[in-house]
Amino acid sequence: MLKDIYALLSEKTTQTATTSFATSQRIEWHFSPDKAPHFGGLWEAAVKSAKFHLERVVGEQQLTFEELTTVLCQVECCLNSRPLVSNHTLTTASMFLRQVIS
Repeated sequence: MLKDIYALLSEKTTQTATTSFATSQRIEWHFSPDKAPHFGGLWEAAVKSAKFHLERVVGEQQLTFEELTTVLCQVECCLNSRPLVSNHTLTTASMFLRQVIS
């Protein structure tokens, strides 16, 4: 199945259609160079955090699809529960929003 998807995406007609659609929607692509994860910045840090939590929870276990889905949801919850800003005086979201609005 993966070979079929690769073959479809490798076709010139698919690439032309994708390029014309992206141009019509004003989509700009920005790629990181190969073997240069330091270009990723924030999303590379997010991947590192997710991998850290996954390794701590899963370890060497083999999980079923349902178990993996559950663990990924828990890791997602953990990562999304972090504060948006590092300012320790902002303790609630409403305090953060008040400062942004004013």
